[in-house]
Amino acid sequence: MHDWKNVKIIIFDLDGTLIDSVAGTMKAYIYAFTRMNIEPPPEKDIRTLLVYGLMSVFSKYINEGRLDEAVGFYREYYRTKSIFEAVPYDGITEALAALKFAGKTLLIATMKQRDLAEEQVNYCLGKFFEAVYGIVPEARIDRKQDIISLILKEHGLSACDAVMVGDRHNDVTSASTNGVASIGVLWGYGSETELRGAGALAIAQQPCNLIDLILDNENSSVNVGP
Repeated sequence: MHDWKNVKIIIFDLDGTLIDSVAGTMKAYIYAFTRMNIEPPPEKDIRTLLVYGLMSVFSKYINEGRLDEAVGFYREYYRTKSIFEAVPYDGITEALAALKFAGKTLLIATMKQRDLAEEQVNYCLGKFFEAVYGIVPEARIDRKQDIISLILKEHGLSACDAVMVGDRHNDVTSASTNGVASIGVLWGYGSETELRGAGALAIAQQPCNLIDLILDNENSSVNVGP
């Protein structure tokens, strides 16, 4: 069984792990496609691509020469409306407070553009997090594995000092690429089959399980993998 109690830093995915933001996100995509005079694709098709980031959605449906325009419309809507439509999942703030009180450093790694993510986190979750890491196009940081690598480098950490908490396979595989172990969560957009298949070492059914698992392994009520 993995010893989570000794980790110094907990890296959280944002959407689907900390906040439910899918409604506002979908509205931003629909707004962008509409402004481009393009029929928006079905919501289920957009959801499938969300895990890979903003460009993965637009690049499938829009010519390369108009991608920047589409992204601009998306961010126009997201910054003014979608940011304020997201809500923390039930139990998340209590779990974050307990982990922070226990001395853990809490960070976010998201496929959102970093400045947008920072604004949304400040609005939805207050000051639980030491830093928010996201996409930085000018620095060519545009994959989650790059974001996690940057976190380890900037904080002078080895892989065993951190754990990734996320709801999708990309969270798990991106952490694994950096040698970081992962906990999958089931209140977001992924499934247990997806998360275990990607290599998550444990599955949390609800936010309070994160406290059990990370702070008191022996009494954990989570579903721990082999």
